[in-house]
Amino acid sequence: MAGTLEASRVPPVAADQPAVRGVMADDARAPTGAQADERAFQEFFRREFAGLSGYCYRLTGDRPAAEDLAQEALVRTWARWARVSKPREYAFLVATNLTRRRWRRERPVVELTDRHDRAAPGVDVDLGLAVDDLPKRLRTPVQLHYYADLPVVEIARLLHCSETSVRMRLTEARRRLAAVWGER
Repeated sequence: MAGTLEASRVPPVAADQPAVRGVMADDARAPTGAQADERAFQEFFRREFAGLSGYCYRLTGDRPAAEDLAQEALVRTWARWARVSKPREYAFLVATNLTRRRWRRERPVVELTDRHDRAAPGVDVDLGLAVDDLPKRLRTPVQLHYYADLPVVEIARLLHCSETSVRMRLTEARRRLAAVWGER
């Protein structure tokens, strides 16, 4: 499934596609509710896939698996599109849960010498290792805020805590990272 989506499960997202489910792009009629939903999801997919797959890559260290997880999260988001009020939040929550399920199922063994491969593109390897060494209660908000680019309010909803708690965790994580960074 790496790199592809089943066409029957997700609406087409090709930017150069002249028709959307049989409705020509130059059609003067207003789109129906389903067509509008498909168009909204297509735009959502284009806008969010890179960030979501980058987040999954940061969690897994495996690019093909990260893309699969991001695609599956977006497929599940599409399946509930009409009922989800915050689709970005929902997609990241689904991706996080799918990644956790993968960890439980596979129980991968990561050697310490391989940890440098887990840094996200554009992230200093030493910083990635320092973030990995944070306790989970600090690491998770850092990853959601700085790698997934989620605002504090969304992180608070995902972690079922207050915005103040998220800010305090981010502050503590920055303090610890600064201390480690100063030791270099």
